[in-house]
Amino acid sequence: MSGSGGNGTAKSIDKLSKEIEIVDSKGKCLGEFDEIDIGNKIFYEDKTAKGLDTINPRTGKPSQTPQEFANKLIYAKTKNRINNLLNSTGTRQAKTNIVDNVLDIKTLQEIKTFIFRLDGDSAELKRAVQESIEKLQLEFPDYTFDATFGNH
Repeated sequence: MSGSGGNGTAKSIDKLSKEIEIVDSKGKCLGEFDEIDIGNKIFYEDKTAKGLDTINPRTGKPSQTPQEFANKLIYAKTKNRINNLLNSTGTRQAKTNIVDNVLDIKTLQEIKTFIFRLDGDSAELKRAVQESIEKLQLEFPDYTFDATFGNH
């Protein structure tokens, strides 16, 4: 998307794009990005972590510990998303959101920063998310990962 000045009509691409799907050569969805800040080259991923400490009355245990949450929704999902992004052949707008312009796959593949926005903010959650971020950083040294807590 280079070479086209900054103040053109593609205002949705210059700033934020929401709910963009990456697809394979057959058009199969390989994942979705919640929000993309093109100007700053950041993927934002919103994660709901409230209620992790709620006890399931049948088991007497939380439905998911902060560590299980972080392992699954921060580490595993992001690892899979990056690998899928690197192997994707195209993009499309998710069905839930209609915009004028959809970002091309090359533009997305150039973005190397993920910021996770979590609605929870317990010390256990912060520790678990930090561990997952550190694992991602080791596996994807060309990327940057960060998290904010208490959002939404």
